[in-house]
Amino acid sequence: MTESERERRRVLKRKFLLGGVVVGVLLSVGYLALNLLGRSIVGGPAPPDPVGIRFVNVFLIIAACVLQASVLGRVAGLLTGKDSDKS
Repeated sequence: MTESERERRRVLKRKFLLGGVVVGVLLSVGYLALNLLGRSIVGGPAPPDPVGIRFVNVFLIIAACVLQASVLGRVAGLLTGKDSDKS
């Protein structure tokens, strides 16, 4: 594997990871905004979560988005013939 192929794989991996982080942050901000307004995701009234639960939920949202982006990046790498798993 040449150095240019490795660099292309790193760039592809980085793009998907960054996309996952951005989506996770946007969803977390939406969750926090709804939670502070006392609404649930489906629109009904709901009591606000305790601060500790909010931290855990934000972490889980971001982690799930990054994991999903990582899997999508690997699938994209396999479909394009650039497997991002092997170094």
